[in-house]
Amino acid sequence: MNTLIGVLSTLLVLSANGQVQKDTLSIGWKDLVGVWQRNYKEAGNGLLQNFRFFSDSTFEVHFTDPGEDVRTIRQLKGSYRLDKKLLYLTIKSRVVYEGGEIYIIESIEDANIFELANGTLKEIKEPNPKESKVPILITVISKAKVTFDNETYYKMRKEDLMHEGITGKF
Repeated sequence: MNTLIGVLSTLLVLSANGQVQKDTLSIGWKDLVGVWQRNYKEAGNGLLQNFRFFSDSTFEVHFTDPGEDVRTIRQLKGSYRLDKKLLYLTIKSRVVYEGGEIYIIESIEDANIFELANGTLKEIKEPNPKESKVPILITVISKAKVTFDNETYYKMRKEDLMHEGITGKF
């Protein structure tokens, strides 16, 4: 009986150590490069909110559907620096949706109430870009699943990106 309790205790400690080790893994620069979509493993009917990390140390954050509610910021662009499991961003520009009209969506299948339509996209340069003082903590769950702070992101496969017409310096 004591032997069984000892074996179970050892397994429990080893299991806990394995979890701690997984949570403290850092991600390599080459593993970060690519497209990481929030909450979903697949693109489905298009990419949702996603980070795009390029091999030249630049990034883009794309926010969901262009007509989603009345969000005006569509993208953030800049450069990044990875330090083990800390990600530092320098936002150099934002792409905003200007003008247009606000509609109440008629479809009950849509998750949004409002839609912004008939506007134009405009890129605005940040006047004095600086690296963020507060980094984003990356927790590695697996090679294709991480959390950026507390949000889960999945690395998109090249086949999904090609299907969506997304190319770049990945």
